[in-house]
Amino acid sequence: MSDSELPESREIVLRLLRGDINPVDDYILFMEDIVLFAVASVDEVDTEWLLGHIADTTWPYERRADLAAMMVRHRSEAFAVLGEAPR
Repeated sequence: MSDSELPESREIVLRLLRGDINPVDDYILFMEDIVLFAVASVDEVDTEWLLGHIADTTWPYERRADLAAMMVRHRSEAFAVLGEAPR
């Protein structure tokens, strides 16, 4: 990933966390793996930024869990910082 692609990938992650994109309304972004590749790219070069957002409880749990599930290299760490679903 080039340095110029990192901000774009981060923005896709933030759009997912904000709920601006979802698999129903933005089907093509998910079917073409655009979201998955963005998450994988950030996971590769800026894992701490990604884990920080997964740990941030101001984001809805379900969206953070979806993000953690998309991580490949650091999935176990992502689920560790995600914690249990709120009751």
